[in-house]
Amino acid sequence: MEDVGRSGRIQMTSKREHLNVMFGEELVDQLFRVTVTPKTGKKITREFAADLHIDYENIQQELIEAPAIYAFWSTVLANQRLVVDTLKQQVIAKSAKIQQQVIDAAKTGGVKVVKYQLDGLVEADDSVVKLQMRLAVEEKRLSVLYGVIKGLEIKSNNLRSLAGFAKMEMENS
Repeated sequence: MEDVGRSGRIQMTSKREHLNVMFGEELVDQLFRVTVTPKTGKKITREFAADLHIDYENIQQELIEAPAIYAFWSTVLANQRLVVDTLKQQVIAKSAKIQQQVIDAAKTGGVKVVKYQLDGLVEADDSVVKLQMRLAVEEKRLSVLYGVIKGLEIKSNNLRSLAGFAKMEMENS
């Protein structure tokens, strides 16, 4: 895995080992990694555990890096929201096209279609099902990214507190 955004690979490895002990390696591989596909079409996989980790030996450096890390993940979150919103619109548009086709075919055949029948036909359409499944996956990614942002906010608050304690400690010594 490419080590992006953090200064020390050793730190990331030790945090990774800690997570492996807490949750198990297989679960860590699933939970602390997100894959997104920006407009470039190239999939990007990023482990976010290192970005959420606090290096207690380098609080000042952590404070300096925190805004850039937050901005990075906020941008990834915004792009993922766009993907989800676009898929939702595709589901709506595809559903509307299918409904119109069914209504037109029913009129031609002199058959009346009621709403629940129409809904059932739309929900059973393979293309709509595939879009809805893809939407569910992308919504899961969106939720994970939202969790990363919340984690970074908690980290930022903790860093400010730790920096304040360190400053008081320096003043008292």
